[in-house]
Amino acid sequence: MATMTQPQASEIQARFEAGVLHLAGVNGIDVGQRQIDGQYTDELVLRVYVASVAAAPALPATFEGMKVEVIERSFKLQRP
Repeated sequence: MATMTQPQASEIQARFEAGVLHLAGVNGIDVGQRQIDGQYTDELVLRVYVASVAAAPALPATFEGMKVEVIERSFKLQRP
């Protein structure tokens, strides 16, 4: 897809999550701007957060025309 809107990307995200979110090691998925060398681009990508990149499940490089980025990150619940 040449130019994708946020609503289009969100629809693709919902379909992608259905097959990926349950995989071991996947902490979350969102849509965000691609980052290259610390700089944000205008390209929207599917960002998959995993506990460990080394132990991440095999994921496609693209899904329905959107690039998939794997990001190592853990989340911790904070209670007030």
